[in-house]
Amino acid sequence: MILDELRLFITTVEAGSLTAAADRLATTVATVSRRLSALERRLGRRLVHRSTRGLTLTRDGEAYFNECAALVRGLEDKLNELGASLNSLEGSLRVLAPGNLAAGPLAPFWPQFLRAYPQIRLRVDASNEMVDMWQAQADVAIRIGAMEDSTLIQRRIGTIGTLLIGDGEKWRPDTLEELADIPSVATDVLADWQLRHQNGERRTLAKAHRHTTDNLALVTSMVKSGEAIALVPESEVYDELDKGSLIRLLPQWRGQDRPVYLVWPARKSESVRVCAFTEALSAFLAEQPWFSPVLP
Repeated sequence: MILDELRLFITTVEAGSLTAAADRLATTVATVSRRLSALERRLGRRLVHRSTRGLTLTRDGEAYFNECAALVRGLEDKLNELGASLNSLEGSLRVLAPGNLAAGPLAPFWPQFLRAYPQIRLRVDASNEMVDMWQAQADVAIRIGAMEDSTLIQRRIGTIGTLLIGDGEKWRPDTLEELADIPSVATDVLADWQLRHQNGERRTLAKAHRHTTDNLALVTSMVKSGEAIALVPESEVYDELDKGSLIRLLPQWRGQDRPVYLVWPARKSESVRVCAFTEALSAFLAEQPWFSPVLP
């Protein structure tokens, strides 16, 4: 890289000789001379005059040194600062996450993570809108489903299944056909009910829903009121099903799986804080009964 060759040129000029530069760079005089000559050929300019008494800059060499020395040293300082930041747990971490997931099933995770890493300044942007990671200057995002953006690195960490749920005192369908006559509520992403029977049979129900919303908590509330049935992520209703305030309808059928991804910008260096977060989140999710982790 030309930056490396410029750094060698600047070090050589500051050292005053090839021998002194070789000592500073922990290399040989021959290597310094060869790389310096390669830079001169690349620039098409003679930068130094070599003699037994040392080095003297040519006019072109003096111009390059005066223009580049401060820039290269400044860049080195910035790179050192960046390296220190990336390799330190102390610092900020900005996470994007779906609002319903962040404030619902993941609610116990955040204080657990903060207790484990008190030196990290955590900001969580919880929203159901698909926020651009670059514009938000986010370090990492939790996403449901794969992203089409090729500038993002994506790692699938597992899946959350979906279930048909309802108020057991009001709705007790025995077949899929009976669902057509029962009012339903749905989110946009789960409008088509792609169902899989435990024997492997698959059916898609393009049901006409009476109500729609972008909020899963509202879906659950409407189902609990007895107004409708729904297909929802198991993570949203696991506790309600466990308590019996909701029941699972047609338990031999499951809805589509929702893949969970951790995403970060491809051109953004992954810090130890991002690594700590991904490891902690993966460990937390692996312990949840509503989550199916990707096997190593």
